[in-house]
Amino acid sequence: MILQLEFIIIFMLLFQDVTCENGEELYKRVGEDVLLHCNDDASSNQCSDGTWLYNRRQNTVTEQISDGRNIVQSLARASRLSVSSDCSLTIRNLTDEDAGQYVCQHRNGHKIYVYLKSMSVSSSSPDVSGKVNLTCSVKYFHKPHGCEENSIIWMNETGSRLSGEDVGFELIRGQTNCVSVLTVKHQSRNDKKFTCKFLEDKKVKMDADYILSGISRQTEHLYQRVGEDVLLPSYVDASSNNCSNVTWMYNRGSFSEKEILSTGQNIDQSSFGASRLSVSSNCSLLIRNVTDEDAGSFTFLFQNRNVSMLLTTLDISSSSSDVSGRVDLICSVKYFHKPHGCEENSIIWVDETGSQLTGKGVGFEFRGQTNCVSILTLKHQTGNDKKFTCKFLEDDKVKIDAVYFANVSDFTGLIIIFAGAAVKLLTFLAVIVALTCMDVRRTAKPNEDQKTGTVKTIEDIYENIK
Repeated sequence: MILQLEFIIIFMLLFQDVTCENGEELYKRVGEDVLLHCNDDASSNQCSDGTWLYNRRQNTVTEQISDGRNIVQSLARASRLSVSSDCSLTIRNLTDEDAGQYVCQHRNGHKIYVYLKSMSVSSSSPDVSGKVNLTCSVKYFHKPHGCEENSIIWMNETGSRLSGEDVGFELIRGQTNCVSVLTVKHQSRNDKKFTCKFLEDKKVKMDADYILSGISRQTEHLYQRVGEDVLLPSYVDASSNNCSNVTWMYNRGSFSEKEILSTGQNIDQSSFGASRLSVSSNCSLLIRNVTDEDAGSFTFLFQNRNVSMLLTTLDISSSSSDVSGRVDLICSVKYFHKPHGCEENSIIWVDETGSQLTGKGVGFEFRGQTNCVSILTLKHQTGNDKKFTCKFLEDDKVKIDAVYFANVSDFTGLIIIFAGAAVKLLTFLAVIVALTCMDVRRTAKPNEDQKTGTVKTIEDIYENIK
C-alpha cells in the first residue's frame, strides 16, 4: 500500500511538469494588446536575470522569447513583443498563434506561469444565396479533451441564445471542439450584431462581437472642400492587415458605369485622378487635392462588406471686377446625382457677423441660387477686408462651409481704371482753362504773337502746358 502511494506521488510530481501548473489565466480577443506580469522582486529595477519562455502546447519544444529585456529577434513575432523594466511581457496585436503557456523564469529557479487564451470571430464571403458563415474559434494551451461541449455559444443583439435554425440564421453544425460556426442568411434590415461567448464552469470568460454589414447596403456621407485632402475609411477588421481582397470603385452619377480605382493597394493608373490616389496599409483610400470632379459614389468591397461613401464637394470662386467695380462670388456644390438637384435655399451666404445675406445690402447683392450654384455680388469695398461664408445645408443642418476674404486686390483693376480716367480729365480741364485765359488776354491787349503775326494752335498750347 505504501509502495503504491509512493508511485502515485511520484506520478503526480512528474505529471505536474507537463500539465497546467498554478498560474494566471488571461482571456483576450485577437487584435488586442496583452500584458503578462512577471511579479519580479519589487525592490529591484533590473530585469537582467529573467527569461520568458513559451509553449504552444504540451509535448512541444520550449521556445525562448527573451533574455532579460532583449527579445530574441529570430522569432517571427519579435516586432510585436517587448519586455518592460519590471520584466512584464507585452504582446501587441494578438493573434490566435500567440495562445499558449508563458513562463517567466528567474536564475534563482523561481517561475511564474501565465496561460493565455485567445478568441477570434471571422466571416466568409457570401455565397450565391447570400449566406455568410461566422466562425468563432478559441485557442489555448493544450487540454486533453479540447473545449467542453457547449462552451462556445452565440447570442443575438437582444441577448437571446441562438440554437438550431430560425429566421435569419442557422446553427446546424454547432460546436466542433473549439470552433463554432453560425450561418447567417440574407438580411434586408439594418446591420445585425452577433456575439460569440466562451464559457468555463458556466461563467463567461470572454466574448467577441461581430457586426454583419454589407449584406444590406451601408451608405456613408462625406463632405469636403475643393483643394483639401480626404481619407475614405477602411472597413477591414482591425485583426487583419491584408488589403489584397479589398477593392475600391467609383461612380460619378447614377447613370454612369462604375470604374475600379484599386485592387489591394495597387491604384489603377487608367482611372481618373490616379496620380492623386493612394491606398494606405489599413486599406483606406486617400484622395489628395480634391476637385469638384471627385464628387460621386465611392464603394468599398471586402468579403461581405459593401459600403458606399457619397462624397459631396463645395467650392468658392470669384470673377474679375467689372467696370463698375463689382465682383461675383460663386459657390458651387457637386455630389452624387440627385433626381431634383439641391434643395431650394440649401446654399446660403453669411457675413462676418453670422447674418444671412439676402436681397440687396450695403456692399453686396444676393443673386439667388440656381440648382447647386449660388452667386453673391460684391460692390466696391473700402476699409478692412471683408469675410463672406458660403454654407451648404441638408435637413436644416450645416454639412460643410467655405470662407472667402474680399480684399483690395479684388478691385485693383477698378482703381487703375478710375485713376487713369481722372488724370485724363484733369489734363483736359487744364487745356480748357489755359485756352480761356489766353483768349481773355487776346481780347484785352494784343500780345507778342499778334504783333509778329504768329498764331498758336491748340496743339501748340497743349504742348506748352505739358
